[in-house]
Amino acid sequence: MRRELLRIILTVASLVGGVSASPADLRYYPETIDSLWTSTKVRVQITGTVAAVSLDDHRNITFRIGDTHGHFVGCVIPKGTGDQPRVGVEIVVSGVRKQWSVPERGQGVVEINPVERIEPVE
Repeated sequence: MRRELLRIILTVASLVGGVSASPADLRYYPETIDSLWTSTKVRVQITGTVAAVSLDDHRNITFRIGDTHGHFVGCVIPKGTGDQPRVGVEIVVSGVRKQWSVPERGQGVVEINPVERIEPVE
């Protein structure tokens, strides 16, 4: 009985986003870098060219990808969960879209954090 109850709880939790599924099992919604600002989707997929790569203070890999219009978005790969993308390579990034405002700068920020999957453009 307890085992069945636990299975039901885990199933329900995974349906409402409380338990992480593997990235291969998740549904990502295609967006453009521009449409990220108005998107209501949590898990998104964007395509762009890697413009810069660095490590932050917590050893997370941070990078920016840009589109052909010169617009950019920041992306974060948590420490130990992925490989560093190469600058100049066109990739498809899938992950969690986060957006917040920065009042002292008078603007908002949108990023993909965490990045859950990176694939080369074919």
